[in-house]
Amino acid sequence: MLTYDSTPQEHAMFMTAILLSQQYNMTVNGKQFAYRLEHSNGRDVIETLYRTCMAITENKIIGIVGPAYSSEARLLARLCNRAGFPVIGYSTTDPELSDRNAYQTFYRTIPSDIITAQALLKLFQKYDWNSTNIIYQDDNYGEGGLQAIKKAFTDEIKISQKIKYDLSTDHIDDLRSQLEESPSRIVIVWADENVTTKIIQLALEAGDILAPSFLWIFTALHSKMQLKDKQLIGMLLIRPVTPQIFNVSTNTTLLKDAIDIWKNYDNQSYPGDETKIDGYALYAFDSAWLLILGFQEFCQRNSNNCLSLVNTKHCFTTRLTNRDKLHQILKNISFLGVSGYVQFLENATDRLTRSGSHFIIDNLQPSKSNTNELYAEEVLKLNGSTSNLTRDSTTQWISTLNPIRWPAYSGAKQNHYASLKGKTSTVERDIRSELRVKSFGGRGQTILLWLTSIYLVSLLTSSMTTYFIEKQKKPWIQSIEDLKMCGKLSCDRIGVVERSQHEEYVMQHLMNGNQMDYHRLKHQRECYAKLLNYHIDVAIADSSSAEYFTQTKQYCQLEVVGFPFGKTDFGIAVPKLWRYKQDLDNHIMKLKEEGEIDRLLEEYFQEKYCDKKDGHEGVGDGLHLSQVYGLFIVHFGLAIIILVISGLKWNFVDHTQNGKSCSSNRNTMAQPSETNECTNSDNTISSLTQRQEARQIKQKIQKCKEQRQHMTQPATTIS
Repeated sequence: MLTYDSTPQEHAMFMTAILLSQQYNMTVNGKQFAYRLEHSNGRDVIETLYRTCMAITENKIIGIVGPAYSSEARLLARLCNRAGFPVIGYSTTDPELSDRNAYQTFYRTIPSDIITAQALLKLFQKYDWNSTNIIYQDDNYGEGGLQAIKKAFTDEIKISQKIKYDLSTDHIDDLRSQLEESPSRIVIVWADENVTTKIIQLALEAGDILAPSFLWIFTALHSKMQLKDKQLIGMLLIRPVTPQIFNVSTNTTLLKDAIDIWKNYDNQSYPGDETKIDGYALYAFDSAWLLILGFQEFCQRNSNNCLSLVNTKHCFTTRLTNRDKLHQILKNISFLGVSGYVQFLENATDRLTRSGSHFIIDNLQPSKSNTNELYAEEVLKLNGSTSNLTRDSTTQWISTLNPIRWPAYSGAKQNHYASLKGKTSTVERDIRSELRVKSFGGRGQTILLWLTSIYLVSLLTSSMTTYFIEKQKKPWIQSIEDLKMCGKLSCDRIGVVERSQHEEYVMQHLMNGNQMDYHRLKHQRECYAKLLNYHIDVAIADSSSAEYFTQTKQYCQLEVVGFPFGKTDFGIAVPKLWRYKQDLDNHIMKLKEEGEIDRLLEEYFQEKYCDKKDGHEGVGDGLHLSQVYGLFIVHFGLAIIILVISGLKWNFVDHTQNGKSCSSNRNTMAQPSETNECTNSDNTISSLTQRQEARQIKQKIQKCKEQRQHMTQPATTIS
């Protein structure tokens, strides 16, 4: 078998699988299993292909475990499709590798990035984060991870910035400015462990884009990386783990025998405890064990012609006999390995995990023994099966006994949005009413006056605002340069007719030859329909047809923006030395001289149907008096009602005062003049209490009472 450079634990567990098969006396054609180790780094796939080709030719390789990188696995899997060799991936997670039709001889024991993206979605749902930035390496692994996140997050989690790490230059353009301008303060790094180390170094050099301002979530982190900088405090690492951490069934006997061999073979690389064995190392063991069991069962069924090769002069011509029977066994194989049950989906290369997909989140915290160093503390764990780890499933991240140390050095969870620094907003209110009108009519008229003022100000403001907006309004797309490298919007929102001059122009001038995932259209008319249906936001079309269609009633909601670009010539194709060519030229010239061509142009292209404005509801005219006359009718109606009510109230008050006056006169006539004097004196008591002594007041009151008694008797005799 062939494998590639990997971490010490991964290499050791692969070796123990080969040695354990020898210990169990598992053979093929009477021969024990052997292996060959090749170098790969994920950068030069051609070099990896060359080394693999040499191994197939020189050592008669019949199976491959690895390579560690998805970019290399995609190329080698296609090579092995031709030869029939099985390729088992233990760390390749690119979702594209799940396609069984494209990768017929490929299998993998590790969950794909789709599952990891779903686990990240569950994390964002747990803490109510709704936005993030993504830094990804520009290869198949990074771009596959980006697509997996977009598919999992959909519209629920907004991706504010998609930042690419250039593998050829080991650089990110304007990393700090891109993150500072983003409204999100969470960064997902989708890169392998080596690239992640370089990205962290770039972030440290840029400054102020790690803790405490940003929360970074890594999908890989080098185990030998020195974690000392305090700017890394609070960062998170999500990693897949094997089921035994969650007390799920695994082959403990197989693991114990493998560990015993490991300790005897390379005790220095053994972590000291089986719970500390890296998950990728366990996946590497099961990948090798899968090939061993598959080859053994195949040879037991086909003892006469077991694993023979033909055309072995070159790797591209080498073929494995009975390949279909071998892969039928591998597709249907099922065994309990050190990472759980191993069985594969029927129509995909992915593993069917009965025990579930398991993840751990580590939190970088200051070491308790040495505050100058950081260590990874397990703070969250997720135990969910592949089938139910979905957006709406009940599977959730569970907190461990270890608290999370957030980048902001506080117990509160990390905010996903940018905070305002040094900015305050003060709203002061001091509302004092100066209205002194007390009558009902006055108050009503004052209110109506205020309402009228509001009407007039609103009318003026609406007209002026609409006028200036129409004068200054510009489309959000100004020119074709705004679409360069999908700068202003996502590539999948740009519609381009495939196999057209438009697509050729886009690839050469806008995408710089890079294969971008823009929205491919079948024909020109499709772009207008998809713009109306909001499937795309912008489309590239011929200027003449665009001018025509956007002035038809059906497409009035669309507009043409920018200046024409990529000018091309159009003509009428005729047979060579055509006898009617001169007549055709003469008729075209005649139509032009008679103005018929200009008339046709005016009829079909220059008549601006969509620019015609209705006299009452024109766009950009603001509010007219005809649109608000109802308000004035209501105003005058209310004013008349208030006047009528006020008039009735005044008339009622006048009659009441007249009645009181007549009653007072009658009472005065029925009494003598002395009574009137006493009454006047009685009415002035309240004022005298302010100026005279109490004794004088009492005397006067008593005198008045006596006079009243004296005058009342004659009046009674008369009646």
